[in-house]
Amino acid sequence: MEEKRFIETILGFSEPWYIVEMEQSSDTVKIKLDYPPGTKFQCTKCGKYCTTFDSKWKEYRHMDLWQYQTILKVRIPRIKCDCDGKKVTVSTSWLRKGSKFTQMMEAHILEMAKTGAVSKVAKILRITDTRMWRVIMYHVEKCRKNADYSRVADLGIDETSKKGHNYITNFVDLKTRKILYVANGKDSKTITEFAKDLKEHCGNKENIVNTTCDMSLAFEKGIKREFVNSKIIIDKFHVIKYFNDALNKTLRDDIKAGYDFKKSKYIWAKNRENLTEKQEIRFKSMNKQHSKTAKAYQIKVAMQEIYRLTDKNEAENQLKKLISWMKRSRNVHMKKLADTILNHWDNILNYFDNRLTNAILEGINNIIQNIKHTARGFRNYDYFKTVIYLFCGAFAVSVSQPTPTK
Repeated sequence: MEEKRFIETILGFSEPWYIVEMEQSSDTVKIKLDYPPGTKFQCTKCGKYCTTFDSKWKEYRHMDLWQYQTILKVRIPRIKCDCDGKKVTVSTSWLRKGSKFTQMMEAHILEMAKTGAVSKVAKILRITDTRMWRVIMYHVEKCRKNADYSRVADLGIDETSKKGHNYITNFVDLKTRKILYVANGKDSKTITEFAKDLKEHCGNKENIVNTTCDMSLAFEKGIKREFVNSKIIIDKFHVIKYFNDALNKTLRDDIKAGYDFKKSKYIWAKNRENLTEKQEIRFKSMNKQHSKTAKAYQIKVAMQEIYRLTDKNEAENQLKKLISWMKRSRNVHMKKLADTILNHWDNILNYFDNRLTNAILEGINNIIQNIKHTARGFRNYDYFKTVIYLFCGAFAVSVSQPTPTK
């Protein structure tokens, strides 16, 4: 008797269920749960306690007891409602309707899913990955449905690779630093998708006052269409990336022209204060040659200095001088970049109003790529999106834990 009471306590189910029988095989424990005859159960419709009409035995997978796979065989009653006479299946706090797992097992599945690839975790738990995915997707969708986006005002948008040249677009609340929505693709339609999802979660498009993104014309088109009150802020790290790209192209041209700049790409990419002693010696040697690469590097540094300014008017004046320098240079890559900056002039300068960036999105993208690498890819887009929400979503995915029997 003491043994059964101990097992009842650690299993976490509540009265009036009790253990009537336990069967053990080589790797499985099957525990049979019943309730006393004449027990009345509360009706979910009228709230009254009604007598049992009939019952059905059902099996549920529970957390393993030591090394044994644990199955609960539970007698689930149906009651006849005193109000309308309809038959209602009794619900319990430790079982979810439609699931083949107990609530404790589902909570364990969610926690294990956060540690590695779902397929590997499924093998450890001795269940199929399909059944595991059903549990994860149910709770993620449930939490997303109840999410409240009414306070979202600063939005970050960035794309990341899903597989090869297939992309997803992440929408992030810059204040909470959490993902609000994941869209398939990277065109202007993704903005429309998010605007619809925002409305479904109590959000208001007019509340969006700042949106950070890269220089994508598709993003700009979608933002202007959907978020009319929002400033578009070109992320400064993407701007500097364009300068680094122009610098690298210039470096390749100089190498072809005969300059001894091979294996110096990362030296030019670094800031001077981050160079090692050996790199600093070579940098000085290369910089003395007055090449196009050296001038392109000076232009990039000038742009970095502009981003350190705090006054918008001063930043605009310095940027005008920099564009003039780039236009007068004999570097075709810098001339082309100058035209690109002029095309996004206002959106680049909007950074100096509140200094918002997409830095948090780059960090989230790294997390997503690590998830993808750990899982060795995903079977479909829905699975990939679900795991992103599980790790980075603007809501806590959890399962309510039942109170153990005393």
